Amino acid sequence: MRATPVAVLPLLACGPGAPPLDSGDTVPGSGAIDSVAAVRDALDAGTLEEGDVVILTGVVATTGLTRAGDAFYVQDPAGGERTGIRIHLGGVMDPVPAAPGHVLDVTGRLAVYDGVPRIAVAAAGDVLRAGTGKPVADPLPCATADHAPWEGGLVTVSELATTGPVDAWGEAPTACGLALDDLFTDLALTGGTTCASAGGVILRVRGAARLAPRDATDLSSCVTGDRHLLPDRPARRPPCALPSS
Repeated sequence: MRATPVAVLPLLACGPGAPPLDSGDTVPGSGAIDSVAAVRDALDAGTLEEGDVVILTGVVATTGLTRAGDAFYVQDPAGGERTGIRIHLGGVMDPVPAAPGHVLDVTGRLAVYDGVPRIAVAAAGDVLRAGTGKPVADPLPCATADHAPWEGGLVTVSELATTGPVDAWGEAPTACGLALDDLFTDLALTGGTTCASAGGVILRVRGAARLAPRDATDLSSCVTGDRHLLPDRPARRPPCALPSS
């Protein structure tokens, strides 16, 4: 049974997979769909469908903008499985408060891309800062076989070792069954690099799991095959990035 519609929002455009809203479209009450976990559960149960409008309240931004400036990630405050999701900005040009630790209220269309749900917002005013929090990164052992429960969520993978250099896709293969991805920052890793821990967001790209570090600080105590410490590298800000506040 669908949530009772209680509000009308004149949203005009959304990202890929999310049709524009018309003036008569309605939005479920925030008490019914207010967390990422609730959105995912409702989508699985069939009480939410792709294209429906949802309201997330009190979610925590885990990242800033991607290098392309077209998205960022949020998760429920306590973290955990099925609590992270991509906020897709599409054609939004005005600044949005996308910075790690910002507590946000987000209104947008539910979309599914490459089998993974996302929220597509139409305007900067659909992302409102409500406070400040601290993103929670779930620890994952390198041997984790199934990364799907953490897709869109912030994690830290222990003892991650690369098995090859960064390829033409901007990805570096690892022995942990997921590649490192350059969604947020350039990667300067060679094969045989081992990091005591590697943090970032779990993605699904072309059907396979990826880990996207947010900046160089997400790669901790990395050494190359000859045991020389890798130099710290500043995070690369995308040329089209918008101010974070």
